[in-house]
Amino acid sequence: MLYKYLFISFIIFISILSITYIEDVIMFSRIQQGYIVGEWLINYSGGFTRRGLSGYSIGLLSELFNVSQNNIVKVIQIVLYLIFQLLLIMNVWKRRINFWILIILFSPATLLFPILDNNAVGRKEILLLILFGLFIFQIRKTNKQNFTMPILIGILLTISTFFHEIVIFYLPYFILANLIFHKEFSKQFLFTSIILVIGPIISIIPIYFFGKEIPNGIICQDLISQNLHPSICEGILSWPANYSVKDALKVIISKHYIKTYGYCFILAIIPYLFFFKILSNKPKMFKIYILLLCSAYMFTIPLFLLAIDWGRWLNIHFILTLFICLQLLDKKDRKLSNLSKWMDCEISIPKIIKPKTIYLNNLIVIILTFLYINTWKMKHFGDFSAFTPIHKKIECLQLKASWRCILEPSFI
Repeated sequence: MLYKYLFISFIIFISILSITYIEDVIMFSRIQQGYIVGEWLINYSGGFTRRGLSGYSIGLLSELFNVSQNNIVKVIQIVLYLIFQLLLIMNVWKRRINFWILIILFSPATLLFPILDNNAVGRKEILLLILFGLFIFQIRKTNKQNFTMPILIGILLTISTFFHEIVIFYLPYFILANLIFHKEFSKQFLFTSIILVIGPIISIIPIYFFGKEIPNGIICQDLISQNLHPSICEGILSWPANYSVKDALKVIISKHYIKTYGYCFILAIIPYLFFFKILSNKPKMFKIYILLLCSAYMFTIPLFLLAIDWGRWLNIHFILTLFICLQLLDKKDRKLSNLSKWMDCEISIPKIIKPKTIYLNNLIVIILTFLYINTWKMKHFGDFSAFTPIHKKIECLQLKASWRCILEPSFI
């Protein structure tokens, strides 16, 4: 019965997040915010360009159903987020969830990130998160992988690359998940890994050579001619075409990114380190998994130099790493299926003081957990304080619908 209540509590938590997320999506759709709505409407009206497939597809749907494009974007954003949450629940289902997984789920760097910074809602990286969650779910429920799912995921990743080229930077996670499934560098592992990544890698070639620059002016005129508000162009569509690494470095230095996001990274990574410490008694391949996970972080260094939404890039890392952690968790014992058909938990509170004072130990751990979740935040970009007093965070959540808690617009 306890497991059932734990699972229901988890569903309630997910539901609250979803309601808050949907409220923000509706608000941004109403004001036609340039970064959150406008980015989805980048199209091919000025010729082939990166990220243009989404706007082209939405334009076709708008003509077909006679619905405004910003409303279509709103529906897409809501549906995609609900799919992501469903996949998260499906991956948690019947896994031996431990204390550190719960902390990761409640971390300001994972599920709470778009809630505490509503300029992070509705972004295109949700496509990447969905595909990875789907891939993890498929390989964890089968003992023998066929080529159908890798081919399907590879095709969808290729299509997603034309929605946003960010996909290319996070492909190592798919290779890592594939290796965890196969448990060795077998021929099947190599072949399925190639199937997963070859499409996105090839698709980035025409994007780089023929669609690198977005024709902002032409696309803006096209959108405004379709009765969209000019504010739709105040985001990515107004971003200078000649923006370079040098410009990004100026922002990184002036807004103290290394210090601010360094704090966020350290705070966010703590529960992952304890989680992996618990699994450190696994076979020797586990060390290779950790090495590849570190390599996946290193692979995105160019992204951090090219684009200044460091909070978003870190959030993607931590969500994908969460799915990796769920993949590494043991399946629950079949003998327990009648007792814990909902979610199997091994919530053993860590011991930080002597066992004879177990109640005091539990109280201290609960207080530390509460402080960990409620005294820091990570924003998608900009100069901010990572440490936030609890009363300030509560005040911000109460005022989320107002512009006082909406950050400066994103720069990518």
